[in-house]
Amino acid sequence: MRSHGPLTGLCLCLLLTSLSTVSASGQDQSLAAKAGAQGSTLQDQITRHERKLAAARSTQAQREEVVELNTLGSLYRQAGETQKALDDCNQALAMETAAGNLPAQALTQNIIGRIFIDLGQEKKALDLFSQILPVWREASNKLGEASTLTNTGMAYSNLGQKEKALDYYSQALPIWRETGNKDGEASALDDMGRAYSDLGQGQQALDYLNKAMPLWRETGNRAGEALTTTNTGRAYADLGQKQKALEFYDRGLADWRQVGNRQGEALALDDIGRVYSDLAQRQQALDYFNKALPIYRR
Repeated sequence: MRSHGPLTGLCLCLLLTSLSTVSASGQDQSLAAKAGAQGSTLQDQITRHERKLAAARSTQAQREEVVELNTLGSLYRQAGETQKALDDCNQALAMETAAGNLPAQALTQNIIGRIFIDLGQEKKALDLFSQILPVWREASNKLGEASTLTNTGMAYSNLGQKEKALDYYSQALPIWRETGNKDGEASALDDMGRAYSDLGQGQQALDYLNKAMPLWRETGNRAGEALTTTNTGRAYADLGQKQKALEFYDRGLADWRQVGNRQGEALALDDIGRVYSDLAQRQQALDYFNKALPIYRR
């Protein structure tokens, strides 16, 4: 089961905005998230936020502790360490529930829903998303609403319901634009491109993906760039342009490795293997599949 959108800046930006009433350190955290998107690896970010978590606990700063637990849950999810991600999110959720903060709970449940998607448990994810979407709307939290709409689209896409996925992505896109969130806008455009590719509409897919790429570059989000590069390769593969697909997959693979995103790396390796299989180069295909397999098994 493919996982979508292993990004850093988008989820953290949402997290920090949603917890602005919980954490006094939101502005500093937002700057850290942007710095992370601009080049530091996932492991660098995990190490930094583990230190911040330890500092928050040592001073019994519960609001900062919740922020760091959610941040780490998101980062560990992107790194493919789903059990650590769930552990951190469940700790944050328990603290938010005790405080009675519904938007903060919704934020954590949004991350947990993404973890369920990664685990192939889309129906559990959809159940969570349907619960938290009214919370965002009641709180007039546009970023939360857009993120949950996007994640709902991802879940339906994984279930093979591409038209329904497009409906949710189309609802999210104008909200991202309204809030001026370039990462969110790029993510929605990328998601729509991938959905059109899955529907066999390769040229329409490329139109959306080509709109997403400059937005990622504008925000300096290397993981987003890697995602759209990989999905562009997939669109060319669907159009039968296998060599061009390989060029984009190779670039995407290098980008995933540079940002330290193992999920993205595995998907790119798998995509390259599929192209070589289509080209009847079986041994080369097996070589790439065998490189991807141990990453999937983590």
